[in-house]
Amino acid sequence: MNAQMLAIMAAGTPPINPDIANGIATIQVKTAESYIDRDLRACSEQLPEGIRYENYRRCTPMEEYKILHQKKEKNYVELSRSDMYLIEANFSLHGRPLESRPMYMPFVGDAGIMHIRGTPYSVNPVIGDVAVSVTRGGLFAWLGLTKVQFYRMNYHFETDGKIQGASVAHSNLYHRSTKSKAAKVGKNSLRSTLVHYMLCRMGLTEMLTKHFKCSEVLIGDKDVINYDRVDPEQWLICTTGGHGGHLKVPMDYVPSRLAIAIPRAEVTADQIDAICGVFYVVDTYPEAATEQYVENPHMWQRLMGRIIFGDSMNEGERMILLREHLISIDGYVNYQSRRTLHQGGIMVENIHDFFAWVVRELPVLIASAPTEVASLYGKRLMTVRYLLKDISRSIYLLMFRLRAQYNKRGRLSEKEIRDAMRKGLLRDRITVVNVGHAEVSTVSSPGDNKIFKITSTAVLQENTDSPKGKGGGGSLNDPSKFIHTSVIEFCSYCAMGKNEPTGRGKLGTHAITNERGDLIRNPKYINLMEHTQHLLTRM
Repeated sequence: MNAQMLAIMAAGTPPINPDIANGIATIQVKTAESYIDRDLRACSEQLPEGIRYENYRRCTPMEEYKILHQKKEKNYVELSRSDMYLIEANFSLHGRPLESRPMYMPFVGDAGIMHIRGTPYSVNPVIGDVAVSVTRGGLFAWLGLTKVQFYRMNYHFETDGKIQGASVAHSNLYHRSTKSKAAKVGKNSLRSTLVHYMLCRMGLTEMLTKHFKCSEVLIGDKDVINYDRVDPEQWLICTTGGHGGHLKVPMDYVPSRLAIAIPRAEVTADQIDAICGVFYVVDTYPEAATEQYVENPHMWQRLMGRIIFGDSMNEGERMILLREHLISIDGYVNYQSRRTLHQGGIMVENIHDFFAWVVRELPVLIASAPTEVASLYGKRLMTVRYLLKDISRSIYLLMFRLRAQYNKRGRLSEKEIRDAMRKGLLRDRITVVNVGHAEVSTVSSPGDNKIFKITSTAVLQENTDSPKGKGGGGSLNDPSKFIHTSVIEFCSYCAMGKNEPTGRGKLGTHAITNERGDLIRNPKYINLMEHTQHLLTRM
């Protein structure tokens, strides 16, 4: 072709993003080692006393050969190609080295192709939110190992003798095991609220002043506060609104007389939501949540144990299980998840800071869901988090098992630790990455251009748990499927696949990304895109 004609065409064509064209995985999978290292260091903070993760190192080919042909190993050699290499994680017990644990790490070739036992697979990026995702029903967050969904419900109490409606944030944070006694408890209609979790760590006054900016809190009997202690013009007096309709009220039910007063001049919506969450628990157990005990975290823990495990289990068993549960959720905001939350603009240091953030922001985020859920602005292309999720899960489960064994007997022998690590940190975990991973798919490309069928393919975050991976499905009224101008900028609305007819299943080769994979808006088209979105917005 004429060189001058090629120059004219190139001048009028936007440059192709080389990261997308060559495969996002080719860049991101290089960080697999450091990602697992951060997981191991984060879990090391939660391991029983004396057990510590030290470091990792790559094994040489000769070391890998020796590990594969140990006496306890089956004497066979896999001749088919597998794109992985061996690392060794080193632990210590009271300063003495423990047996190292070998683990295979993945690597990818051109176009993000990875071979597993001779079969080539493409590692496709997942389009997801950096920290939290707004869904139709609430808020989704990936905290360490755990995927957490937060919801809200409407509840009411009284302010100045009038009914006040508010939003109460809750989440099912306790994961029941089929072998645990807790799993045998019948279905419980009560909800574990985020405010209640904060109360289990601190008293009522500390919770309101530390996390919701109440400068002062007065607590007492509602009649005493009304007439003797506060000026109603200066203080907002909050009392129970009854049982709120969430209980089967017994004939002898007596409403709580607890009253909470906060300065009227500084009242905010999140303070109202937090106080409403308090009265949700108080109305459930009015005989226990009395004025003299609301500053005692142990009282709130006892009530949390009854909500989660029911009254059929004795209190001693409930408290043992609850304390293990509270310790485990403290580890949800570790170094790894804190780093991700900070990248998403959520500046929290621990799980209770995050709970407070959810209580404050959840109503606002849900209100904006019809317009924001469909947007790709602020999303990130991710591969490592999903590709290594099986290894990460095994690391976190090992930490939970070791801690549970330690809490049960107060000690762990070196043999018990070694056996737990051998069963928990399996060497070949990465070899099953082709099962249950929506981001990993078989390579099927009839041409020699890797963009069309391989590197441009993307998976939506909400489809990562789907057995078939990339199926669009869902309701036509699902806000995440609504038309949005961001699809024009980042995806391919002219090459929509059958399984994702919204165009979000194919990346646009001209999309702008940074080194972390964040989708960056083109400043040249911001005004045009906003005007077009205004025309498309459903009224």
